[in-house]
Amino acid sequence: MLDSRRHLLQSLAALAAVLAGEPALSEQANQKKLRADVAKLLDMASELKQEVEKTDATSTLPLSVVKKAQQIEKLAKQIRDLAKG
Repeated sequence: MLDSRRHLLQSLAALAAVLAGEPALSEQANQKKLRADVAKLLDMASELKQEVEKTDATSTLPLSVVKKAQQIEKLAKQIRDLAKG
């Protein structure tokens, strides 16, 4: 279970790093939105990491952690769609 949590966090961090470094949009407003969303994604991923570290590795994840992960996934998909144009 720790491996799947670690993989999720690493994937989200990699996505945030890639999107932050490569502005793929031509419109300034979309670029600002993209950068703001990536910053929010990074903050949310950091918060999730802290919450996961607080939980016992042998128990199931609290519902709040699962919901936070779902919110992060939704935001990551929005960022991906925005980056595609």
